[in-house]
Amino acid sequence: MKRLKSNLLLRYADKYVSIDDLPMYNWKKIHDTDELKWLFVKKQEVENNELLERRWAAIYDEYLNEFGLSQEYKEILKVKRKIANLQADYIIKGNRITLNYINIEKNALESLYDSSKKGSSFRESLVHLEKMQGIKINTKQITVADYYNYLRSIKNNNNG
Repeated sequence: MKRLKSNLLLRYADKYVSIDDLPMYNWKKIHDTDELKWLFVKKQEVENNELLERRWAAIYDEYLNEFGLSQEYKEILKVKRKIANLQADYIIKGNRITLNYINIEKNALESLYDSSKKGSSFRESLVHLEKMQGIKINTKQITVADYYNYLRSIKNNNNG
């Protein structure tokens, strides 16, 4: 009976479907906790499952298509790729000097992680956005799309 209720809940309970309806509060909760229960419009206590993972993947793909990856994240991916290539090279050729290059790149990756943590946090960017817009922003009401469009607009105004 409990499993039936859970399946019905997953199928028929209202869930957010897009960055155009998902509140920024829920977006942040999903990123902080890795719990996809925040995809439900009304709070539900459910475990992550395939249906919710597909829903989240679709929403995140929509976000990436609209806003892309940050420059910091692109740099991190570039260094990770370099490390993977060096590791493959070491496995194939067995040249121990390659281990030094791997360690150098791992240190560079740690530096990138540290500098990205020192960047503006969500809370800091929210305060900046509120200051620029001259309004108090309720993260439970503003959608992901609106929030990031505001940030993009501010960035474009500062650059142009």
